[in-house]
This record gives sequence, structure tokens and C-alpha cells, in this order.
Amino acid sequence: MSMYQAAQKVLEDYFAEAHLEVTPRIVEQFDVYTRLLVETNERTNLIGPFDALRIVEELFCDSLRLLQVVSIPDGAWVLDVGSGAGFPGLPLKIVQPSILLRLVEPRRHRNAFLGLVARELALENVERLSCKIEDLPPTPHALVCSKAFLPVEHWPQVAAPFCGEQGIIGVLGSLQEWERCAPALGLGERFGMVERVDYRTHTGGKRVAVALSVLAPPATA
Repeated sequence: MSMYQAAQKVLEDYFAEAHLEVTPRIVEQFDVYTRLLVETNERTNLIGPFDALRIVEELFCDSLRLLQVVSIPDGAWVLDVGSGAGFPGLPLKIVQPSILLRLVEPRRHRNAFLGLVARELALENVERLSCKIEDLPPTPHALVCSKAFLPVEHWPQVAAPFCGEQGIIGVLGSLQEWERCAPALGLGERFGMVERVDYRTHTGGKRVAVALSVLAPPATA
């Protein structure tokens, strides 16, 4: 079994575990994405020391954990901040192509890679913004997500202005970081806990995916 075949098997096993619908097109798109990451990474060190198997286990599967804590309506906008090589936004788009995806990535070569992936995978309704989140107008989104853009303690506050009325902030992080930071987030006051899934990585690491809602600020006299 080749490295790519082994990686594909891991991904298909994850789909079965998470009860996500998988089609031949989805499998093919993830295979192409994996190969683009490996080939580009060899030239530019795009994502660090990741082989195909680690890409699937630590980047694809981890990104898709968000679908276990949030249901994204068809045709809804998803904002991925500090997208880098496309995580978590592009895996979400592959599995749910009906979403409208906005990727914020100011680094030029990473932004160009996002465009390459979107073209090679024939992904429609993918908008790339070469700017920092501070420069983005606070337009509403159904889901605002990120993977390692900011520490958990700071991410919800930065994401909140970009959530729509029923919008969700997606949090991905280590369980240890979440338990350390959660008490300071203002759960029940500033943010509401919608859903949470705890899981282990293939190396035994404990991680968490959390969906937060933005609660209305208290009325002032």
C-alpha cells in the first residue's frame, strides 16, 4: 500500500466514524489536495514536516471535526481566518460544496496556493482575501473558524464581530488549552456553549472542537 493509499484509507475510516457522506468525487478531491500539499511543501516548506498520512490525520480530519459541532446551512457564508494552506475551510468546502467560503490569508505564497487548490479541485464560490482580519469589514457569517490562528483565550473575541445573528464561532484546540482558557471566556455571558466534541489524535493527543454562539450584550440603562 502506497503512502497516498494509506492516507486515503485513514480518511475513509474517519468519514465512517463521523457518519459523513462520502462520494467518489470527495475522495478524489482530497487525494488531489493531499498531493498538492506534499508537492508544494517539498519546494516551499508550506506546512512543515507533514507527509500524506500526517496531512490527513492532523489537518483534514481535525478540520472536519467542526462538522460534528455545527450544522452549516446550504448557501451560508463561512469565514476561515488565517487559512494558511486551507485549514479548516477547504476541507469543509470539499465535504459541503454548497457553502460559500471566504478565506483570509495575507501571506502571498499561501494565498496563491489556496487559489491553486480551488482551481485544481474545481471549487466554486471560494473567495480569497489577501488581508489581515483587522482590515476586514465586520460582515455576518454563519460560521467563523480558524485552526491555530490565535490562542483559544483570544480567538472568540476576534471572531465575534464577523458572526451573523445565528452565527457560530468554531474553536479547534488542545483539551488542555481549552480547559485552561474556558473559564475566562465568559461562557453564559459573552458566549454560549452550543456543542462540544472531545477526541484523540492518532498519536493520543487530546483535542476539542467547540461551537460557540455570541450572546446579546446586556441591556444598559
